[in-house]
Amino acid sequence: KTLETASWIGIRCPLQRSVKRRGATKLRAAEGTRAGAGRKKSMAAAAARKSVCVTGAGGFVASWLVKLLLSKGHYTVRGTVRDPGNAKNAHLKALEGAGERLELLSADLLNYDSIASAVAGCEGVFHVASPVPSGRSTNPEEEVIAPAVTGTLNVLKACYEAKVKRVVMVSSIAAVFNNPNWPKGKVFDEDSWSDEDLCRKGEVSKPMPLHLLNLILPRRLFSSV
Repeated sequence: KTLETASWIGIRCPLQRSVKRRGATKLRAAEGTRAGAGRKKSMAAAAARKSVCVTGAGGFVASWLVKLLLSKGHYTVRGTVRDPGNAKNAHLKALEGAGERLELLSADLLNYDSIASAVAGCEGVFHVASPVPSGRSTNPEEEVIAPAVTGTLNVLKACYEAKVKRVVMVSSIAAVFNNPNWPKGKVFDEDSWSDEDLCRKGEVSKPMPLHLLNLILPRRLFSSV
């Protein structure tokens, strides 16, 4: 009671100051504990995020895939592009969550080391990138088809060496349904492929026969890997 009276009339006594100091110390300790718990929780959440790689991240389909993965909140995404600083990749950097969970890496499908570096430490890889001819090729086998096959092989080899758990090869219905000899009524499955000779002749899609082969050959060669 004496302490309360003294405090009320403005007299500061040693006991009052001691009580206040102890209270302030406890408050700071509690705040520090809460802050530490918050940091630990944030670090735990970051550690729990799975790293995944998307090849050809700047493309139309891959860009939507990157957006979807970021929206899930529990993925850290590595996207391979030709030049991370190119303005055409600005839309990726503007995606929600990109600042904290998206890393753009310069990689070339024909450069094994660049692919191996991109997939290292990832739990999953989405292989979306594939050479697409911008016009008529004078040597399609060498300029388009071979790079598509070699690039896919590099991705699969790098994933195998890095012990990546899951690899998704993004394809198209064009790799499956262009086969006039397919039995009517038979269900399309993993053994269904477009007719290679038909695609080579360009009779299915005259503007882009090479694109169809790009979809078929790498996936057909490595579908059993």
